[in-house]
Amino acid sequence: MRPIQCTIPKRSLAIVAALCAAAFAALAIYLWESPHRTAIEGHITDAITSTTKDGAYRLFDAIGVLGSTAAVAVAAVVLAAFTWWWWRSLRLAVVCVLGPALAGVGQIVLKEVIGRPRPSSAALSGESGFGFPSAHASGATALAVVIVLLAFAAFPQRHPLRAVVVIAAVLYAVAVAAARVVVGAHLPLDVLGAALLGTVATLVAILVLLPERATASDLARSATPPG
Repeated sequence: MRPIQCTIPKRSLAIVAALCAAAFAALAIYLWESPHRTAIEGHITDAITSTTKDGAYRLFDAIGVLGSTAAVAVAAVVLAAFTWWWWRSLRLAVVCVLGPALAGVGQIVLKEVIGRPRPSSAALSGESGFGFPSAHASGATALAVVIVLLAFAAFPQRHPLRAVVVIAAVLYAVAVAAARVVVGAHLPLDVLGAALLGTVATLVAILVLLPERATASDLARSATPPG
């Protein structure tokens, strides 16, 4: 059983989760009452959204695929299998899957409740249905938080690979969110809300399933049959 290199600062994570949840709730209420494109979103989308399927569109469309439901689900299962193999930690493995799953279910329900239409540019990519929150961005963010958690568990505090993996995870989530705006499938607030939702979803999974001090022996208790 490999050692886990961090503890779970539950109080700090609970504060972050609460702040993200409050920000998401405020944004969701605002967009429920005023679903149309804001002026700031108009300036952003006019500047970066593709109007034709040129080279930039195809590049960002390919990046966006990395946040699709299928891609996130496969990645979450692979990370869960790796976690079980490396640490024999059932709790940590479940977090790998539960965080993205909560984000996925949440975005499906919330899209119907809030009912924000997609921008007219969504016709270029053939997207339909409601836009807030973005499924791709919420799934990618939830997965990125999982990857950050595993990086903290795998590497000591000052190990350079911890920073490399964390930065890569953040860039992945940002790239997917930006890609969905560039291809015209979503407005900026759609992906911002999705990022908040994905963060909250994985943090809730961590807070519920992981003990305060995440040692390998603590996390493996759930994998050991009683008696």
